[in-house]
Amino acid sequence: MAIPTRPSIGTQVALVALTLLGLVGGWLILLGGGFHHMDSRFSKETSFVSGYAAYMMSAIFFLMAAIGVAALVQLRYGKAASYFLGCGLVIGPPIVFILGRVG
Repeated sequence: MAIPTRPSIGTQVALVALTLLGLVGGWLILLGGGFHHMDSRFSKETSFVSGYAAYMMSAIFFLMAAIGVAALVQLRYGKAASYFLGCGLVIGPPIVFILGRVG
């Protein structure tokens, strides 16, 4: 059986960047009520995406951040309880925000 090795500093920095970008992107979509989408790279026209499509896009960003947090917590502690706590701290606040906005 292979002995697991600790990821390099570059890998850990990439995980932190993935987590932060996921959190920032998700919150920007939620707080802005949506996001702008450009049909092609050369098009000057954008369309604003809101509603359930924007919520799904922010959910993708928050899941990306949760995966990053899970990997970082697993590197640091390696325990399942802290793993679920880390993911809950990432996913919990957006769910509360959305439920507070809807209800």
